[in-house]
Amino acid sequence: PWGPFPLLLPVAWAVVAGGCALVFPRRPWLAALAATGIDLVMEPVMAGPLGYWRWLEKGPMPGGAPVLNSVGWFAVSFVAAALVDRVGAEGGRWPKWVLAMHVGLTLALGASALL
Repeated sequence: PWGPFPLLLPVAWAVVAGGCALVFPRRPWLAALAATGIDLVMEPVMAGPLGYWRWLEKGPMPGGAPVLNSVGWFAVSFVAAALVDRVGAEGGRWPKWVLAMHVGLTLALGASALL
């Protein structure tokens, strides 16, 4: 089933990338690797039971995603983590609420996969 693109998906992505940047400060490559790993868990749920999208040509990654999807996640998450590091370093405080939202999103998606 096809439905509208979930408008909150960019917010969810920002929460994942931001949360990973908070867990791995000053290591954007590690934050990007973690965000990409989370996407590998989320992809089968988003493309499967939630039905947000489907891949026209099945790829080898979870949920039928192509490898380029993970490459893109890594690249964009790397840039986002570097930006979060820069803003956090200049502001002197890390927004801990991003981490809490990240954990909540991950748990909610994991629970929906079990239904």
